[in-house]
Amino acid sequence: YSFLPHKELRFIIYSLPIFNSVAAIGLKHLWNRQSYRLLSRLASVACIAAGIAASMGFLFVSHHNYSGGVALQRLHAVNPEGHVYVHICNAAAQSGASRFGQENATWRYSKKENLPPGEALLPYTHIIVE
Repeated sequence: YSFLPHKELRFIIYSLPIFNSVAAIGLKHLWNRQSYRLLSRLASVACIAAGIAASMGFLFVSHHNYSGGVALQRLHAVNPEGHVYVHICNAAAQSGASRFGQENATWRYSKKENLPPGEALLPYTHIIVE
C-alpha cells in the first residue's frame, strides 16, 4: 500500500503468499527458540497482533479509497422522491460508483462521457463528480 491515489494491487498480490510464508517460518523459529523462551513467545504474539492491527488499518484506509461509491451510497441514503436521473462522471465511476451501487430500479443512471458544462447537464436531477 502507498499514498499514491492509484494503486494496482492486482500486480503485486501474487507476491504476498511468499512474504506470508517467510514471516511464518520466522515466527516458528522465534516461537521454538529455547533461550529467552518467554520473551520469544511474547515477541511472537506481538508480531501476530501487529499483523492483525495493520490489516485492520489497511482495511479502513482502503474502504475510504472509493469516494465515488461513497457518494452514490449517500445519495441512496438521502432517497430523493420522484423522477431521479443521476449522472456519474468518469472519475466517480473509476472510484467506486459502479453498477453494483445502483440500487434503485426506478432511478435512471447515466455515465455518458465528454459532457460540456452548462445546458448538457440540465436533464439530470443529481450529478456525482469528483
